[in-house]
Amino acid sequence: KAYPTIRCSDDEMVLDSLYTSFRYQGGLQVKGSNIRGISKVDAFATMEVIREDTVFMRFQFEEATLSQKGWNGIRSQMELYYAGDTLSHPDCDVRYENHNGVIAVTRQQEGLGQQAFVDRYHNLEWNVEGFTWKLGQPQIEIGFPLIADAKAGTFLSFNYFEKQTFDRLQGIDPIHPVVELYRFVKSSGLTSFTSIDYAYYIKLSEVQAQIALMNLANAGYVDYDVDQKVARVLDRTFKHMGYATNKKDHDMIRFYSAPKKGNNAEWSLLNGFMQINGVDQLVLSNSRGIAIMPDNKEVTVSKDLNMVLSGMVDAGNIRMRGTGMHFDYERFTIDFRKIEEVRLSINDFETLDYRGEPQKIWLKNALENISGELTIDHPGNRSGKWSVNHPSYPKFTSNETSFVYYDSPTLYNGAYKRDSFYYAVRPFELKGLDQLTRENLKLDGSLVSSGIVPEIERPLVVMPDNYLGLTSITPPAGTELYEGSAKFTSSLSLDGAGLRGDGVIDFLSAHAEGEALVFLPDSIIGP
Repeated sequence: KAYPTIRCSDDEMVLDSLYTSFRYQGGLQVKGSNIRGISKVDAFATMEVIREDTVFMRFQFEEATLSQKGWNGIRSQMELYYAGDTLSHPDCDVRYENHNGVIAVTRQQEGLGQQAFVDRYHNLEWNVEGFTWKLGQPQIEIGFPLIADAKAGTFLSFNYFEKQTFDRLQGIDPIHPVVELYRFVKSSGLTSFTSIDYAYYIKLSEVQAQIALMNLANAGYVDYDVDQKVARVLDRTFKHMGYATNKKDHDMIRFYSAPKKGNNAEWSLLNGFMQINGVDQLVLSNSRGIAIMPDNKEVTVSKDLNMVLSGMVDAGNIRMRGTGMHFDYERFTIDFRKIEEVRLSINDFETLDYRGEPQKIWLKNALENISGELTIDHPGNRSGKWSVNHPSYPKFTSNETSFVYYDSPTLYNGAYKRDSFYYAVRPFELKGLDQLTRENLKLDGSLVSSGIVPEIERPLVVMPDNYLGLTSITPPAGTELYEGSAKFTSSLSLDGAGLRGDGVIDFLSAHAEGEALVFLPDSIIGP
């Protein structure tokens, strides 16, 4: 019903404790059985959500409908406040249902509503349909299943840039729209201007200029007020021009979220962590070939795009599985508190792949019980554009002694028990992980051999059978065997066939010579 219609003469009505947790300020109109919140000529009406006695969300709109069931506002400007930062969107619908205490915020499907949510706490843009929050609950639910048939969500770093995507904005236009905007700002000196100003510069009608500015706004390059027809240039314009002309560095961090069920993400209000779901792979550096395959397809993002995650990490010529890894965005590093194992590969320059790059030969044993830090790239080269200037990246630094074991059941039924037979690798730094070869992969440490021979201090290297092992020459007087029971003179080697030697064994008055002798903890096997 449209009648009776009653409008309050006071345009600054304040309704505190509305639905217990809301505060409304603006005009009021009773129209039939409905109550409407309305804006005045020069200011929007405002609805604030109060959490723990402070403003948690603020919505500004021209009109909202209020009833006992709840309220809803269309084409609202939204801001959410958390730990001194904001989540914002310029054009969304908001609905509050009083019976379940749930606020649902969804972006418009046209006009300025197509923009991403801007999350300044995590430094991410959310390309999702919206989010929900139940009053009093410690978690915000993002994306699925808010809207039926919603698409997979993407979360982009504020510094994300992909040249092909940027180029597609040009379409069939003779000049790229961002380039044209940038030139306008440089020539006019204006960072805030009207659609008429812009129409005059691009030599098109004002309507065409408005459409161009709307498109630039949806891509995040300007803030555009449709009613006032005023645009304000955003920092993204200058950053992307710097990225596109190789004058500034950027990153490639993009979360593609496609969960089979449930939400795209959940944001904990207790600690600020946001768990992004349905992530098959997270690429940190295309140029360095560094990517993470997260366990359970989950990645947890904290403030300023730092992360906590578990899973498999591919980094050049090494592959690691870790739990509770910490990614530091500013330093561009991953801290591994404990790694189950590090598998290594070497470049085979005699066999090239379809790109003309050397194929990788994966070594047949691994480093275990290891902790350390992976430095992905120089912090000024997250894009990888200047990799030639930083040949030492990526690099891995271990923090403590790690171990290589030879207890495979296929090697003499696991005769070399890992508690007494192992190679102890001293803390090391491997640089240029994408350039490891048979010749340059060397690790310092010592072999402990269950008392077969005294501890051997020789580098761990890649053996011909592609196992990590070593070679050693005994002193001229020989070396003790089995804690002095015998003596062996000549060469020793350790690889996938075990601890072997060619030489002379002296035991009491006995003297024997042999080749390809295999030394086990309790016996010697001849050829």
